[in-house]
Amino acid sequence: TCKLTKSSRVPKSYVGTTVSVSQLFNRLPVRRKDFEKNLNKQFKQMMILVQNYALFYHNIQIIVKNDNKIVQSIPKTSNRLSRLSLVFTGLNRKDFLEMKSFESKDKINQKCQISGILSKPSNGASSSSSQPKLIFVNSRPVQLEKYEKLILDYWKTEGGWRQHYPLYCLNINIENSKVDVNCAPDKRKVIIHQSNTFEGVLIDFLREAWDIDCRDVGKVAEIDRKSTRLNSSHANISY
Repeated sequence: TCKLTKSSRVPKSYVGTTVSVSQLFNRLPVRRKDFEKNLNKQFKQMMILVQNYALFYHNIQIIVKNDNKIVQSIPKTSNRLSRLSLVFTGLNRKDFLEMKSFESKDKINQKCQISGILSKPSNGASSSSSQPKLIFVNSRPVQLEKYEKLILDYWKTEGGWRQHYPLYCLNINIENSKVDVNCAPDKRKVIIHQSNTFEGVLIDFLREAWDIDCRDVGKVAEIDRKSTRLNSSHANISY
């Protein structure tokens, strides 16, 4: 249970919400000691969480302070693509593409929509630990290992970029009745009913985003050219 210990009025000129945390685990000395021992690690994890939200909710300005010092100030933008390099300063928005809204063409799945940003076919990350790799369901950040694996496998098998890793921030919008969020206290682990159906929609989304059909044509043409050269080389051999 929580108890309000202090309240104060905010000037009318200030707009937004301020979250202030102080004396964390002050009455739990064992947890406090463990927290202080892993302070840098905990702070990095907190920043990753804030950055994840900052990328998705691009129309909200976010300022993070620690000991009254600004750690990161992220202005609001008109879209996620513009917000990307402001949140993750080492990334270039030119290496990404944004899909505004992808709807399933199947009448049965017409209530499923996917939108977001993801790496362009020729610009993946060199490390598997690179960020962002974010999946939201109905604007809620979730952990869907099956979907993450599907994106990675599809990137490597269909795209052919085996030395790189895709980066993405995607939102899957489906009926609330299809999602069970009461699987873990943090609400990050969810169960999606009829998951195979939505996996098919995700594959269709990736095919369109990465233009797989056109790339397949290019692969076939390349194979044909190699085959022609091979046949020609055999034709010039004399015995």
